[in-house]
Amino acid sequence: MATHHLRVVCSEQGCNETRHYDYPNRKEYNEAIIRHKNSKCTRHLTPEKVLGLNNLIVTKDLENKESSYENLKNRMFWDGKNGFIYGEGFKAFSEDFPKGTVLRITAQIILPENV
Repeated sequence: MATHHLRVVCSEQGCNETRHYDYPNRKEYNEAIIRHKNSKCTRHLTPEKVLGLNNLIVTKDLENKESSYENLKNRMFWDGKNGFIYGEGFKAFSEDFPKGTVLRITAQIILPENV
């Protein structure tokens, strides 16, 4: 089966960040062209989340909350969405903690002293 390859360049002036997508048919490919028109890369879409020389630390707090879904009442989820969160160096099950607990996730860049 042939695939249709789409190359998307960030719409921010001067940025050449590129993403690549493959679609199984022409219809999905054409819909994607419209969807990705004027799209931006992560660096320009959410710059506050991108670590860099002017942003050496990023922190996100997730509160342990009860689910709003009827079939999951009385079950705990981080920000009401995920019962299990993981990343480099940690894993956390929301059910292990009481309601209102905050999971603070921090990423920090530590530059060498000679920079």
